[in-house]
Amino acid sequence: MEVKSHLVCKGEAWYQINSKLVHTFFDTLWDAFKLCISIGILYDHAKEELGDSEDQATVPSNMFNRNSEVMSYFFKTAILTSNLVDFTEKDRLYLAFSEDVKTEDLEGDDRELLIKGVSEKALSFDKVAFLRTFANYGAEKLASCISVNDNETMENLMDFLNDSYDGVTEELMKMKELNEKFDDEWGDEVIE
Repeated sequence: MEVKSHLVCKGEAWYQINSKLVHTFFDTLWDAFKLCISIGILYDHAKEELGDSEDQATVPSNMFNRNSEVMSYFFKTAILTSNLVDFTEKDRLYLAFSEDVKTEDLEGDDRELLIKGVSEKALSFDKVAFLRTFANYGAEKLASCISVNDNETMENLMDFLNDSYDGVTEELMKMKELNEKFDDEWGDEVIE
């Protein structure tokens, strides 16, 4: 996945992460950004923007491009699992794996076969903006862990991350209940 420009993350949460967590708990904003994306994907929640204020932080494009495989993995995971987008299975598979197909490997009508049945919405989908929405959600979660002293912040971060990993946060428990209810009601039926 190639990113051609720096990614400006706007809002108080990003400003707090950059000023209070970077160089204390994270080496770079890129490290925090990756964790924020992971949180958003885990919770399957996204936020468009966290504000249009002067408070912002910037992730340089070279960090994305240097870590393009990581970004590709995040995107594939998100597009294949998220309930936040309304795409067909063909659209999701195309978005997840079309970059793996090299243009020089395509012969004749292969390009047409590759995009056959894929919606226009999927063909023009902004992958970076999609991932940014997950990161914005995660940034709010991380920023909520920030306290007046570093020890308390570390404890808050560890508690949140451990509870998230164990699936015992209130949000994840509700998601689990909804999934179990759905499986109980629809699990054995074929939905057409």
